[in-house]
Amino acid sequence: MKRIISLILILCLCFSVIGCQSKEATNDPQMNSGKNEGEKEIVKDHYPVTITNYDTTGEKVEQVFKKPPERVVCMETQIAQVMLALGLEEKIVGVAKSVGNVSDKYLNTFNSLELLADDGYPSKEIVINADPDMIIGWGSAFSEKNLGSVNDWIDKGIHTYAMENTVASKVTGPRTVERIYIDIKNLGMIFNVEDRAEELIADMKARAKVIDEATSALDDKNRVKVLTIQMVYENEFFGRSDKDLTTDLIRIAGGISLDREFGKQSMENIIDLNPDVMLIIDRTDSRAEDKIAALKSNSALKNVRAIKNNRFVPVKYVDFYGGAYEAIEIIERMAKSFYPKELKDLDTSQVKSNVTNYPITITNYDGYIESNKGAVVEQVFKKRPKRIYAVSQAVTELLISLGLTDDIIATSHAHSPVYAPLADQYNSIEFVGEGSYPSKEVFVSYSPDIIVGWGSLFSDKTMGSVLDWHEKGVNTYVMQNTVANLGNRNVYWILNDIENLGKIFDVQERARELKTDIENRISDIEDKIKNIKEEDKPTVHTVQYMYENEYLPRASIDLTSDIIRLAGGKSIDDKSGKQSIENLIEKNPDIILAVNLKKSPAEKTIKAIKEHPSLKNLNAVKNNKFLIIEHTAFYCGSLQTIESIEALHSLISE
Repeated sequence: MKRIISLILILCLCFSVIGCQSKEATNDPQMNSGKNEGEKEIVKDHYPVTITNYDTTGEKVEQVFKKPPERVVCMETQIAQVMLALGLEEKIVGVAKSVGNVSDKYLNTFNSLELLADDGYPSKEIVINADPDMIIGWGSAFSEKNLGSVNDWIDKGIHTYAMENTVASKVTGPRTVERIYIDIKNLGMIFNVEDRAEELIADMKARAKVIDEATSALDDKNRVKVLTIQMVYENEFFGRSDKDLTTDLIRIAGGISLDREFGKQSMENIIDLNPDVMLIIDRTDSRAEDKIAALKSNSALKNVRAIKNNRFVPVKYVDFYGGAYEAIEIIERMAKSFYPKELKDLDTSQVKSNVTNYPITITNYDGYIESNKGAVVEQVFKKRPKRIYAVSQAVTELLISLGLTDDIIATSHAHSPVYAPLADQYNSIEFVGEGSYPSKEVFVSYSPDIIVGWGSLFSDKTMGSVLDWHEKGVNTYVMQNTVANLGNRNVYWILNDIENLGKIFDVQERARELKTDIENRISDIEDKIKNIKEEDKPTVHTVQYMYENEYLPRASIDLTSDIIRLAGGKSIDDKSGKQSIENLIEKNPDIILAVNLKKSPAEKTIKAIKEHPSLKNLNAVKNNKFLIIEHTAFYCGSLQTIESIEALHSLISE
């Protein structure tokens, strides 16, 4: 229906231009700008989009977007923060800031943007030089003394958008969190990122509901009374009005707002209101801690409950004025500060995990490139990857366990039998390359937006550096236990991979479940073995291949050593590479871990050890103490790793 209405509006505008060149047509800047010559075909199932917004006085202005804006100027830090939460940093060609900073999670990205002014609004000329096709600002930005009216910019062929909570409240009504939702939804429609916008809104609403349920039992006499302080002077303070966003933030957090008047007020007003808690606005030009110190040092205020009980809640200027997605984080913090005893167990993590705050930065590594071997590499994920090339079986099994089967476009490099509980899902994925890596050309042909694999995949002889792929616009992730020169491989790196992949693919809740399950199972074993002396632990040795008079063990830096340690054994793995049978005899392990591979089944390895005449007196052979470990469990790690630890612990405990 919206699309039909939008099409009707476009037709009406076109007829008015033909008939009388009406100025109404200027509300479609792209119709007048001449910038649409030779442009790509518009996404017909989304555009045109009609948005109702405002000018600086609060009068409604309707604009038609025929395509997503590509060059956006954000006239305030708060606006940039909303755009960054939507993953739209590539659209921003200029930003301005006054007395507030973005949230820390966006700071690196914000600092990389072109700064047009760092103390208020830039001039019209500077904005024009940025060549925007859209300007997003506070209502005050579009006043005559600043950038001029929205209609002036529309006449120039440049779209505008005034953030809901910043236009004239006398006309549009109080500032509220609901109006933050409107901004997020409108910008989602304008830039064709509606799914992301709906995720953010749904997350905010779900978390607000948790807080509401936690505070709903409180009656008014038990609710804290809260006053907002923006500035502190010698005998006055600057307060906010009951139409400001702080009033709604306080309400949702379960408090009662005492904010009534905007502007300077006498200190007697604080005494009369006697708030339980004070919200202190933190600005770059007026720090919250300085204002708190000034309030505390004023002897006339010593009996005010908030001051007497040291109950202050700093709120960043960006978060209180206009608002952004992070307003829900402020509300959560306020609620816990208002009711530290009642809400000590408040946990919104379950609903909070539904949204990843893209863009996110993940620290990972390069591969086996001689010039950059195992180097730390930071990647920015601007949105959730949708086309995963999962290279190696262990990687694929882990991604399936995270619920990402439908996003895996291909897999390669299988060494072990597939983990039985995941077999159906694994076998539904296209398989390319048995036991080795496909060529670069094969990878490119699948158009992945992320490649997840072992460090050896990214070598000079195979795929090249991860940095080469980043330049192609393809993200990478190297499993930590396969990185060159990083140190001893361990189970906790598997947990780190799970956590990182959860963030990258926006499945943090599932990642947390897997991680917690593994941690709890390890903890159970640790409790059982904590009193066993080191000299009483059985020795365990890993055997990967058996030859006629030689065998191939694993090194002390391998994951097997950590598996053995966590299971309650003592690893005697020392170095990899072919070794003589005499070395195995000398080590005389109590237990042998036999690595299971398709080309060298563990059963065959165990049989060869048992039947070798020189090995009949090994403790492991005499007592038949063998354990099969899958290649996926011992190399980079998978969900089978914890099962191997448990199985080895059971064998040790017999």
